[in-house]
Amino acid sequence: MILPSMFLLIEKVAQAFFTLKKQDGWATCPLTENAFLRILGHPSYPKGPGSPSAARTLLQEFICQPEVVHRVSWANVPGENTGDTEFPFASAW
Repeated sequence: MILPSMFLLIEKVAQAFFTLKKQDGWATCPLTENAFLRILGHPSYPKGPGSPSAARTLLQEFICQPEVVHRVSWANVPGENTGDTEFPFASAW
């Protein structure tokens, strides 16, 4: 079990990472998007939005920020490495 103070440390490190990297851009693939939806969207996830559909809304907000460069990277996915914000495998949520 992760202690609450360790959870807060991990959260701060993640926030600092994305603050530093947002100008360089970041990428996801359908596998990481699915993991994000399944884990963060689980109703018992601490500080989570409560459902996969609410997590999907958060993911879309992260990806669509105008100051953030985002790319989807996966072989044979339409829009690969173009910054396309479609969710080819997350639409079932």
